[in-house]
Amino acid sequence: MAQIGDFGTTPCPKAPKPWRNRSYRMLVASLECYHCRLHGHSQAAHPNTGKTKGVKACDRLIFPMCCISGNDHHAQFDQYRLVPRDEMPAYERAAYDWTVKTLIARGKWPMGIPVPQLENLC
Repeated sequence: MAQIGDFGTTPCPKAPKPWRNRSYRMLVASLECYHCRLHGHSQAAHPNTGKTKGVKACDRLIFPMCCISGNDHHAQFDQYRLVPRDEMPAYERAAYDWTVKTLIARGKWPMGIPVPQLENLC
């Protein structure tokens, strides 16, 4: 509730919950790392741009990043050591586009999930 002048309180609308889909996260994690193309050690990485503490972005925007010791691009990405902050939005967009195109090209796009138009994000 928010106090608005002398008018009492008004309910604040909650932000819509981000889309979550474990099967889609697992599918994306099965791809090779977007950054180095290492296969077999990926996790589904959420974009950092626009996120707030403790809140992950929508699962529709994920892309694969490796998490193997000594080559942990997922952790480096999350700690802003892989890509400079000012280049992060373009990098994330390219990774997202590559992920969608790769899944479609390999015939792995999951049934029941609409294929996104690449110019539209979550």
